[in-house]
Amino acid sequence: MLTPKKTIPSLAVAMLALTGCGGDGDTNGTGGSGATGGTGGSPGAGLNATLEAWCMKLVDECNYTYPGVVTTAEECVTFFNTYLLAYYNIDATCEAAFVSYFNCGAALSCPELLADSNSCDSQYDAVFDTCDYAM
Repeated sequence: MLTPKKTIPSLAVAMLALTGCGGDGDTNGTGGSGATGGTGGSPGAGLNATLEAWCMKLVDECNYTYPGVVTTAEECVTFFNTYLLAYYNIDATCEAAFVSYFNCGAALSCPELLADSNSCDSQYDAVFDTCDYAM
């Protein structure tokens, strides 16, 4: 299940592995080149709109954040575009699966959205049945 509880922490670990965590004190390091562009296709306007709605529900309405990574809806959209969607070949079928999943999640109540399992499980499964991992 692509739930906030499971996805954001695990993706944050992946993000740190890809970009580094910078330096300490006076020796500020820089992040690596990670997945800024990705190798998959680009999300379309429909996918971005549903991701924005899902992130607004998650962060603004349900008050779910991951300090230092996702504290606003905009950071949520950027995070998922950079560290999730960039790793998939987003063709029309894959995009439709993500749109269905994000639309479903945005319509849930906060307790349902934050649960380990909810009525969007079949849409989540469809994402992984239809989307090819680009890495």
